[in-house]
Amino acid sequence: MNRQNHTAKKKEHSLDHFRNHVRYRTYLHMPLRSRIHHAHIMKVQKDPENKEGKVLQQFADFKDKRVLEVGCGEGRLTWKYASASSLTIGIDPDHSALRIARVDAPYNLQQHVHFADASANNIPFSKETFDIAVLAWSL
Repeated sequence: MNRQNHTAKKKEHSLDHFRNHVRYRTYLHMPLRSRIHHAHIMKVQKDPENKEGKVLQQFADFKDKRVLEVGCGEGRLTWKYASASSLTIGIDPDHSALRIARVDAPYNLQQHVHFADASANNIPFSKETFDIAVLAWSL
C-alpha cells in the first residue's frame, strides 16, 4: 500500500471514529424513551436496496429543485434525493438527531444540504422558498 492510500484510509478511519463518537455521545444524552426507540431502529437495516429512494423519485422530480424535508431526523431519507436537488433543508425539533445528520452528511453534499432546528408547527421559511416539501415518517 502506498503512502497516499495509507493516509486516505487513516483519515477515513478517523472520520468513522469521530462519527461513532458523536453518535455514542448523542445516545448518552437521549431521554430513556428515545434510547429505547433508537435501539429498536438500529437493529433494522436501513434500506439496503434503496427502495425508499426509488419510491420518492416516483412521486417527485428532485432535479434542481429546492426541497424542504419536515421531520428529517438523522437525515436517513435526505441523502436519497439531496444529490439531485439544488438545495435541501431538513428541519426537526430533535437536536440530537440533527447533530447526527450533520455528522453523517456526505462531503459532496455539504454545500447544498442544511439542517435547522424547527418543527412542522413553526416552519421558519416562507412557502415560496421551496419547490417540494417532503414529510415521510414524520407524523
